[in-house]
Amino acid sequence: MRFTAVLLTICPSFAFAQGPTIGAVVNQYSYNADLSPGVLASIFGNDLSGNNLDVKLNGISCPVTYSSALQLNIQVPWETSLGSGQVVVSHDGLISNPLAVTMRKYSPELAAQNAAGSGLGIFLSGTKLITATNPANGGDTIAALAIGLGATSPAIADGAITPNPPPYYSTLATPNVTVGNRAATVLLSNLAPGLVATDQVTFTLAPNTPVGAAEAVMLKIGGIASTGPSLFQLGARTRPARCQ
Repeated sequence: MRFTAVLLTICPSFAFAQGPTIGAVVNQYSYNADLSPGVLASIFGNDLSGNNLDVKLNGISCPVTYSSALQLNIQVPWETSLGSGQVVVSHDGLISNPLAVTMRKYSPELAAQNAAGSGLGIFLSGTKLITATNPANGGDTIAALAIGLGATSPAIADGAITPNPPPYYSTLATPNVTVGNRAATVLLSNLAPGLVATDQVTFTLAPNTPVGAAEAVMLKIGGIASTGPSLFQLGARTRPARCQ
């Protein structure tokens, strides 16, 4: 009787981890590539979140304020050097592709109510949001939320929530604000209390600011303007009725 030997080859099955991949790093308010020290930014890609998550820009760890597989929200460290840089994401022993970014001194952008970088901005009169049903008028004092206005005095730690004043964490440079092509008078420019790396610009509208429409707002600092568009709802001032 003859026996035929049969050689069985068993191939083990391996699951290879792909690791994080970065597709874009953008300004969190405008979704363009304008970045600066201290600004809030978003990273888009794949497999971005995991254990021991770390985001580095030029070797400096960035505070992470939100994480998911497809998106990370970070603050660019205040100490980041200007010029060319690289962002790398790592977790679970896996490292992403490096993505090149350019750091400017300022990257001013205004917050939008729809969180998509367009339409009506987040402007407050006292504690009330400016809307079509609660418009502003020439001469009113308004506070706007923004990012990318640069370093402050005193300085604040990366990722720190801004405490209530005093002191005011004032930006080293004062921005200019125009509403409907009319220059507003800027009163304060400081970090907003209770938030991370978010600027608050307080200004008074020019008396001749156009009324009855949603006007474009521009924020400019160090010769760099916000890209917007951010709109501001204006109404016609109602005069009190005269007694007869």
